[in-house]
Amino acid sequence: MIEIIKTFKFEAEKVVLSVNINKELYGTNTVRMFVDAELVSNNNKIVISISNNGKSVNTYLLYHSKSFFWMKYNPHQGFWWESKNQLKNEYFHSVKEMQEKYILIRDIIPDIASYFYECIKKLKNTIILFETNIKEIE
Repeated sequence: MIEIIKTFKFEAEKVVLSVNINKELYGTNTVRMFVDAELVSNNNKIVISISNNGKSVNTYLLYHSKSFFWMKYNPHQGFWWESKNQLKNEYFHSVKEMQEKYILIRDIIPDIASYFYECIKKLKNTIILFETNIKEIE
């Protein structure tokens, strides 16, 4: 059984990124803590695309079929964002370890949020460039 410890929500341009810190029983006397995330777009210009590769779930935000945001989750390997950033699953056997692992994971959440907001910022510039009519430039 998976329990959500904390959810962090970030929103921009009618897109919501929810990042969850979860825990679950993992074997005997072990608990696993991990991060997963969900995207919701209420912006008709921004589409969410999800692809599966084995147990990995890749999620993209697309504008005119071009990806501008990516994240991946694999239950055995952890959570990725941007190109190389990985947050591995953490395992613990005591309350002290749980607190340490939670703080470690929680302190990385702002990096994920920064990546999301930076991608949205770049997209807004791209939308302006793409949607500006040449006649408006004259």
